[in-house]
Amino acid sequence: MTDTPADLHVYLRNINPDERTSLTVLAGLITRPHAAVLDLGCGSGALGQYLTQTRPCVVDGLTWSPAEAQHAQAHYSRVEVADLELVNLTELFAGCTYDYIVCADVLEHLRQPER
Repeated sequence: MTDTPADLHVYLRNINPDERTSLTVLAGLITRPHAAVLDLGCGSGALGQYLTQTRPCVVDGLTWSPAEAQHAQAHYSRVEVADLELVNLTELFAGCTYDYIVCADVLEHLRQPER
């Protein structure tokens, strides 16, 4: 498969449960089967793919990149494209409830992560 220009800025990851990474640690904390998970900063969808295949969970995601959202779509119930620093999450995900909200490898990229 060749990369298209839109794919050149897509951060593709896979989760290998035998390696200790931020995603394997966070995935290990999600212990409830069939949990509802919101993955903020879902990127191309590695966490959603892993959780839906191993738990199985229902996962929604948010990413800033339409190209990443396209990759993630196959493993998420819902993927939204928005700037995490500008979006009102309670409006965007109105009526949704989650057992877990994951902010993996995203907070350190925000100007005001405490918001």
